[in-house]
Amino acid sequence: MLFRNLNRRLASTKGEPYTALDSDMLLRATDDAYSSDVPKHPMDAVIYRGKHILGRGSNKLKTHPIQHKWCPRTAHIHAETSALLNAFRSHMTADLQGASIAVARVRKTKLQCTAEHVSYPCDECLGMLSHLGFVSIMCRDEYGVAKRINLMGVSYGN
Repeated sequence: MLFRNLNRRLASTKGEPYTALDSDMLLRATDDAYSSDVPKHPMDAVIYRGKHILGRGSNKLKTHPIQHKWCPRTAHIHAETSALLNAFRSHMTADLQGASIAVARVRKTKLQCTAEHVSYPCDECLGMLSHLGFVSIMCRDEYGVAKRINLMGVSYGN
């Protein structure tokens, strides 16, 4: 099930106001992404409900059946899937209704890690998060500005 061009539609929407907690979770994801061992574009995701962190994960250069189900054309685990797997293992539950996720991406060069970059989840990960009942995504737009996107009422048609 592929949700095409969803990122373009979300990028064009105005972000919603976000709380200090949302900002803190995005900062945590950014800090973890800076310490990632992925060579070019490390990403990290933090799943949270209220003040409780339910799962954390970063993109990895391996695969998993859940990743393949939602995004069959990729050969690595996305940060969102990694965080979901961590939440499932940590809390022994698949109930993530009402949770939010913060997704951060940084750029690594030979000399240093540079500023945060656009970190919208891919179309397939957005579909997966919506299917699992996530209510919002904290990410960065193309200018590196934090943005909260409400997933409630978003249409996933082609």
